[in-house]
Amino acid sequence: MLQGTVYSSMGKQYWVKTDHGLYKCVLRGRIRLDDHGSTNPISVGDSVSISTIEDDKVLSGVIQEIHPRNNYLHRKSTQHSNKRQILASNIDQALLVITLEYPRTHIQFIDRFLVTLEFQNILGCLVFNKMDLYNSEQLKTIERLKTVYRNIGYPVFNISTISYRNIDKLKHSMNNKLNLFVGNSGVGKTSIINCLDKTLDLKTSNLTARTSVGRHTTRRAQIIDINQKIRIIDTPGIKGLGLIDIPTEKIKHLFPEFIKVSHLCTYSDCNHIDEPNCGVLDYIEMGKIAQSRYDRYLSMLQPDSRYR
Repeated sequence: MLQGTVYSSMGKQYWVKTDHGLYKCVLRGRIRLDDHGSTNPISVGDSVSISTIEDDKVLSGVIQEIHPRNNYLHRKSTQHSNKRQILASNIDQALLVITLEYPRTHIQFIDRFLVTLEFQNILGCLVFNKMDLYNSEQLKTIERLKTVYRNIGYPVFNISTISYRNIDKLKHSMNNKLNLFVGNSGVGKTSIINCLDKTLDLKTSNLTARTSVGRHTTRRAQIIDINQKIRIIDTPGIKGLGLIDIPTEKIKHLFPEFIKVSHLCTYSDCNHIDEPNCGVLDYIEMGKIAQSRYDRYLSMLQPDSRYR
């Protein structure tokens, strides 16, 4: 059997890249029966074993085995309330594309995304796009956000696909990684990928005039080889990311700035809410941990916010 990586899927057909070429594959029936927790038992980024099929027109095969995943990102299925949709797997770095406006990315979404990455042990990076469109007050807001996340330790980039601002720096950060691009529809994920490789001409679209919300131009996740060092997973725009499968008691361990000072807490199981002599609360009072991040931490502990 051949070993390969799932590069894209369309319905019940999967394209698997191997050392011998790109194979058009179907999934062995038993695998479909074995996975009841997700709407897609196989995802882009999966490492698989395939058997080949004789076909004069195209390289063809059957996916016989899905190898264990190092990690994956998923969201609650929009059609099945008790299932999840896997966006991609075996990700080295996830880049969240953020726009302050045109359309607006909610800050709560940023923190939920980062918490999910921490839980899955995936490197996180924030990419503020459309920097050429903002006024002076908006630029100040972005600088404040950048300071918060850089102080925590997350890489942050300001870019423009019009002027190509910092595109080379962003590209350098993606070397030797499988990079997942995520963001709301209309934030410019596909335009950024076109900038990273000028030979590409992936389809993009403008925002809808009435709502300033983006339209989906990427219909399904797919891997794009920029060069021998950089692979990118382009995904459809998403509006929310529920904290699926993350136990509530684990969330406090997914804020890096909390972990750095939690040894100062009197209680080893401190939840950083109202416990006496809490190192996290002390650092918030001193302004060394952002109050806004802490407020969003508290909101994630609420049962009704788990799947937003």
